[in-house]
Amino acid sequence: MRKIRTRLLIAVLMISAGFPAPVAADELTQRIQKDLVTLGYSPGNVNGEMSDTTVAAIAQFQAERSMPVTGEVSPLLAGIIS
Repeated sequence: MRKIRTRLLIAVLMISAGFPAPVAADELTQRIQKDLVTLGYSPGNVNGEMSDTTVAAIAQFQAERSMPVTGEVSPLLAGIIS
């Protein structure tokens, strides 16, 4: 778990500095989908593909935590969900 958090922190720092994300979007999306299922949300298929159902589950998660509601995948969101 600590290794994942460290990688996510590095990813956030790299992105904020203008570097591309080190994790492929599909892998990141699938990781977030899995974590959403674990937390009791329904993101649809856990296949790394963005769907309206995944966007809605992310938006619900964000809204329930008073976060800006974007429905978008990001390394920061992955860190918060995990």
